[in-house]
Amino acid sequence: MKYNKLDVVGVPYCNKQSIVSNKIEKREILNIELNKTGSKTITIIMMNPSKADSTCSDRTINKLITFFKKQVLIPLNNDSESIDDIKYINVMNLIPIYNSDNSTLNQDLETLISQKSIDYLSDF
Repeated sequence: MKYNKLDVVGVPYCNKQSIVSNKIEKREILNIELNKTGSKTITIIMMNPSKADSTCSDRTINKLITFFKKQVLIPLNNDSESIDDIKYINVMNLIPIYNSDNSTLNQDLETLISQKSIDYLSDF
């Protein structure tokens, strides 16, 4: 799904790249500028990317955009501070490997480790 141009300014930055013979791709960061006033940046750390990149969003990223685009009141402490000045979203992942099916993520990690080990040993 495409990014909603009413929600996002410009094209989000994504450093997507192939890492194992075009079978496995990774994304270390996704930067999104929201179409709203504000100056603050929030960094969200998630498990692993699903599909979102510079041109294509996904359901999870759309939920983040919707959540931070509207005026939000979250009880951060006893004074219930407002979080309404968020202009930029940085999405990072604990595991940077693209995979929409978490049940096969471990298999992708094993493939990555195996391939990189073979590449490393072939240099000797």
